Amino acid sequence: MPDVAAARSPGTARAIALGLVGAGTGALFIAILEYRATIRYLWSPEFEDIAGWQSGRQTTPALLVSVFLAVVGIIALATIALRTARG
Repeated sequence: MPDVAAARSPGTARAIALGLVGAGTGALFIAILEYRATIRYLWSPEFEDIAGWQSGRQTTPALLVSVFLAVVGIIALATIALRTARG
């Protein structure tokens, strides 16, 4: 289009996307660590009677979903970073 000026900073959208996906994935990773610590505490022998869990390792659906989303975030982060590096 002849009357349209060139973009001032064409890579800004990718940089913002990289920052937002990175921040979200990092926050999710920290939330996973906090969740595991809380679950480990609540499943300790001290709360065994009210928790209703037998001793041993247990995995919750919330943990599985959050790990899946973290993997998706890492893949998205790598994809955006590689596309940004290539131009």
